[in-house]
Amino acid sequence: MKKIITFFTILFTILTFSQVNLDYQLHEFYEDVSGYENTFKTQYQYDENNHLILLEHLSWDDYDSVYVNDSKSLYSYDENGNKIESLLYYWNGMEYALEEKEIFTYNTNNNLIQKEVFFWNGAEYEPDNKTVFNYNLNNKLSEYTSLSWDGTAFFIEGKSTATFNAEGILESFINEVGSEVTPLKLHSKEVFTHNSNAKIVERVLYLWDDIDEIYLPDNKKTYNLDSNNNLISSIEYEYDEEFIPLYKYEYVYDFTQLQNSFIHPFDVSNIEFSYLSDNLDFTYLQDSPFYNKVLEKIILEYDDYDEIFINESRYVYHYNETTSSIKDINTNSISIYPNPTKDKIYIKTNDNTSINKLTLYDNTGRIIINTTLNVMHLKLLDSGIYTLIIVNNNGNSFNKKIIKQ
Repeated sequence: MKKIITFFTILFTILTFSQVNLDYQLHEFYEDVSGYENTFKTQYQYDENNHLILLEHLSWDDYDSVYVNDSKSLYSYDENGNKIESLLYYWNGMEYALEEKEIFTYNTNNNLIQKEVFFWNGAEYEPDNKTVFNYNLNNKLSEYTSLSWDGTAFFIEGKSTATFNAEGILESFINEVGSEVTPLKLHSKEVFTHNSNAKIVERVLYLWDDIDEIYLPDNKKTYNLDSNNNLISSIEYEYDEEFIPLYKYEYVYDFTQLQNSFIHPFDVSNIEFSYLSDNLDFTYLQDSPFYNKVLEKIILEYDDYDEIFINESRYVYHYNETTSSIKDINTNSISIYPNPTKDKIYIKTNDNTSINKLTLYDNTGRIIINTTLNVMHLKLLDSGIYTLIIVNNNGNSFNKKIIKQ
């Protein structure tokens, strides 16, 4: 039996590592006569670990019909892949000039515990603001406090506190605001509704009325997900005696490619909202697809007169892909056997890494198995070809075609 396993290991653990990076994205505004027209472009560069190190924003010059410099951000990371610093530059007409710096601090669980922002005055950095994050026993963000610099010291400008249900699912965030001279007081509340998979399908913002001491509806967002929790569309509403549509966002995906096999560099400037990482905060991660590669994000504006959504603008995403096959079993970091299989497959690492997550997909992109165990039971699956995505503890992803006999 041991010889048979060794044979399958050598023969079938030829892994293909595929890395797809977002190269650039285009924003185009819709004109009734001419259709979509250029507005701006965002370009991305990565280091050898596929960490985003440069985000460059370019604006469209109608006169010369070219993209011109606007702003850029540089990023650096620690050994765990956590972003620890970002530098923001703006184009002054002659060159890029430094504007601000962000410093990120993490705890031993790699949770963000502080974000500090410094303004460059031309000679040195001055404090501007910072946000402090606290987590509960379930490792979810339970509170964050925003502080601003008054020239001599920090004062609390706002605080948000989460409430969870018995299953640990986020129910609401209570928001308070203050100033240099006034203490914190109630400001608003966000209430979240989830589907049966604990994914957010609605969030409603209520503003606190000091006079009547009640929360009054202000706006809401609804999210339409497919069976794999891809965000298919979302709608923003404002409240005026009833909720009135404002904007709709529609997404186009390449369902042949899964998110696990490529990098998304979309920077979340409102990083304090990463508390929804398990449920995905669509407000701040709307440019980030979930299980499949996004090709377009289409923005439509609501026409009150005709009561329909009409084109407003869109984002178009362009990727590059590099693929390399690992054929030497002695240097392969992961072994999978047997393949083809009628029942089980075994997955093991051949180096100092460990397996963080295994996900098996069918040919439609539907998740079949999601596990951290190093064995998968496939006996009950239909015969065919499946895609196995392996993520190790370093965050590296590998994909392998699995043949079920």
